[in-house]
Amino acid sequence: MKIRYNPAQKLNNNQKFCIHQFGTCLTLFFNHFFMRLKLSDICRNIEIAIKHIGVHGLRYCAASFWREIWFDLARGVDTTRPEHPGGSPHSVHYQGADPKVVKQLLGGLPPQAKESTFIDFGCGKGRVLLLAIEHGFKSILGVEISPELSACCRRNLARATKPHPCSNVVLMEADAAKIELPPGPVTAFFFNPFHGPPLERVAQNLAENADKNSAEIWLIYLNPMHVEVFVRHGFRVFHALKHGNTDLAILARKEPTPSRLPR
Repeated sequence: MKIRYNPAQKLNNNQKFCIHQFGTCLTLFFNHFFMRLKLSDICRNIEIAIKHIGVHGLRYCAASFWREIWFDLARGVDTTRPEHPGGSPHSVHYQGADPKVVKQLLGGLPPQAKESTFIDFGCGKGRVLLLAIEHGFKSILGVEISPELSACCRRNLARATKPHPCSNVVLMEADAAKIELPPGPVTAFFFNPFHGPPLERVAQNLAENADKNSAEIWLIYLNPMHVEVFVRHGFRVFHALKHGNTDLAILARKEPTPSRLPR
């Protein structure tokens, strides 16, 4: 049966609401990707897109891009558009993680991991923090060195956390290598946010925290370009998510050193 639109027909409240929401989504989309971009940003984003297509293929990149757009439209947030803010010479440009991949990795953690403190190192605009809230973590910490990105993250958390209340969500604008880690078990998330000495120091801090508190550390690492840093500090990879011959992400675990366990 074909449904035809009659301009003279009055719309009920539900139809008006749907049209309003659709218009809002279109406005948000164009505002995100066209209205506030400088020419230099457009050129950088094209370069990033070409690199991703070269690694993962056009089909995967197109599907991932659509999932990112839908994530923002469904929650009324701004996490998709890449950014290149300053912060540290070891920082990597911001790009939101694929929501589908993050959900798969969170689902690969044991149930008791929800009782740990979830820490997103280099949380950017907060997409993974929102997914951690929806997954059910009771304590969540986002660490971001860029003032621009942390400000955007705060706005996104304010817009989207009402349907998924969390007892404890904290955002720190700080150098990840210098923060004091919370006691107890930790689930650490990385989307290749930085490299070099800062990453080495964070990995060391996590390993020392596991021994100091006799608690497990769970590691989620997307685009794991420097996974050897964590392996050197005692993390053991127990799962790898692949796309073709490329590692999209890994799950790893750090147990307390036996000599440090309480007797």
